[in-house]
This record gives sequence, C-alpha cells and structure tokens, in this order.
Amino acid sequence: MYANIKASNIRRDLEDKMTVVGYCRLSRDEDKENFISIEEQKRIIKDYAKSRNWNLKDDDFYIDDNISGYTFNRPAFSKMMKKVKIGEIDVVIVKDLSRLGRELYETGGYIEEYFLSNQELEDIMDEF
Repeated sequence: MYANIKASNIRRDLEDKMTVVGYCRLSRDEDKENFISIEEQKRIIKDYAKSRNWNLKDDDFYIDDNISGYTFNRPAFSKMMKKVKIGEIDVVIVKDLSRLGRELYETGGYIEEYFLSNQELEDIMDEF
C-alpha cells in the first residue's frame, strides 16, 4: 500500500541520522465533503513514520492550509523545497501525491529532480 520514491544514495544504516518531515496540504474548495483534514493527514503521516521507526513531532511538518495544489507557489512547500534542495531534508512523507501537487507535469518534475537522485519521498496512499 505504501509507495516509496527513493534516492539510491540514502543508506538504510544512516536512517537514525536522517531528517524526516511531513508535508500536508488542503484546499478546502477541492472536495468540500470528502477532504481529509490537516490533522488527519498529520495522524496518517505520523503513524506511517512510526512504522518506520521515525519520530515526527508537530515541528517536523510543513503545512499549507487552504491553498490549491495547482500552484507550487505555496509558503510551506517553498520553504520545505529550499531545504530539500540544499540537503537539509532527507525524507519527505506525504499522504498521497495529490498533496504534493495537483499539476501532473510539475509534480513529476519535482519528483524527478529532487526525489530520484538525492532525497526520498514517501507516498503513503498511492500504489505504484
């Protein structure tokens, strides 16, 4: 059930030294009846992290609340990606890829540029 998009240079014996964060995004106009709240996304991500022996605190989350996934000009996303780019974040956990972004090509570009060569993206709900 879990999808893992990982960089080949992350060594499992160094997991305890890795910086792991969660990313949550919610656009309240996307699906007013079936959206998963920020708190629920955080719970899902924390449970997954715990299954990997990673301990995430509330400070370890980047959250864009009420911001569309069709734009990548999001405050928390931009701050997180700056840290990913310079290697300060090793693993980003998202509930599903739609939380990362709704625009397929740009989302794929981020995955290809940052998460296939350097860092790791843990996508909990999507299956590949």
